[in-house]
Amino acid sequence: MIKEGLYKNPDAGFYIRDVPFFPQERYHCGPSSLASIMNFYGISVSEEEVAREIYNPKLYGTLAIDILRYARAAGFDASYYKGSMEDVKREIAKGRPVILFLDLGYFFYPVRHYMVAVGYNDEMKYLIAHSGKEQEKVFSYKEIENAWEKTGFGTILIVPKGQ
Repeated sequence: MIKEGLYKNPDAGFYIRDVPFFPQERYHCGPSSLASIMNFYGISVSEEEVAREIYNPKLYGTLAIDILRYARAAGFDASYYKGSMEDVKREIAKGRPVILFLDLGYFFYPVRHYMVAVGYNDEMKYLIAHSGKEQEKVFSYKEIENAWEKTGFGTILIVPKGQ
């Protein structure tokens, strides 16, 4: 139903079809997000393979620098930057899924999380993302921006070299 609204009114937003979804194992949102992007661009890799290389059990998570390092070693251009909703929408409209780095926790208890943004709808003000164990989950722009702001709007863009 969510994507259908975009098909009926494509001027409202954009949805990238066929972005692979890897339900994350516990604390593996980084490896899961990276596997999703790499498979989207034709590099067959599992979440488990990626996790073996970049997951840090001492941190119960993955550092952005390790996501970038792994993607670059696989032949991708990869960058981490302070993003914006307009930037994310622009990349999605180009057919390029984007990894967002969020903090879903509270002031005194951070819960860092990576997810893959795959679509948006400006009319309804929502973002569609593969997040955790949920494929194509819908988030309001406000919900995303509140959690994203706590990480300084951390954004990871991974694309084939030269794109």
